[in-house]
Amino acid sequence: MFEDDLQNLYDDRLGILGKIKAKSLAGLDVLSLTALNVLAYAQMEGGMKDLSARVIRDINARNMLLGEISPTILEWRCTEELDRLKSAVNFKMAGEPNSATIKRIYRGFGISSIGIETQAAAIDELVDARNLAAHYGLPGASAANLLAVQLRAHVGTAEFVLTDFTLNLISYFSTRSHRRT
Repeated sequence: MFEDDLQNLYDDRLGILGKIKAKSLAGLDVLSLTALNVLAYAQMEGGMKDLSARVIRDINARNMLLGEISPTILEWRCTEELDRLKSAVNFKMAGEPNSATIKRIYRGFGISSIGIETQAAAIDELVDARNLAAHYGLPGASAANLLAVQLRAHVGTAEFVLTDFTLNLISYFSTRSHRRT
């Protein structure tokens, strides 16, 4: 059930990302391309939140003693803390020069972030594109072709991050990563 839930969450997000990528080939205007960049970012952020919350719910359902739970995850265990987790798992710290937010999520679950290290610059670029759109509006109309290419790269980055995170989480319980060593 856990693995199926992760797969469904992953499939939903990647389905939307695939539609975004397909639309980027349609010769859209700057406004549409900018909006789709923001949507690509939202899929990555929302996917990370959904996947993280699903793991926490499963840990909560196991009714483990505090001494049994991995110390990196203890602060997120309580059901009341899920809201705090969701607020912590956001890209508010996007202005940081590295991909600290995603790495923090990985560390919180005790997962190595080596898989996404190669994508750090691309992750930051996606977050920057979202922030530019949200805070500064649209680039000039002549930027449409560049935005379309950039959008496809951003979708690829979001797909990579969600794929890596999901693959790490699928074996999370079978490798006993949720347990104190």
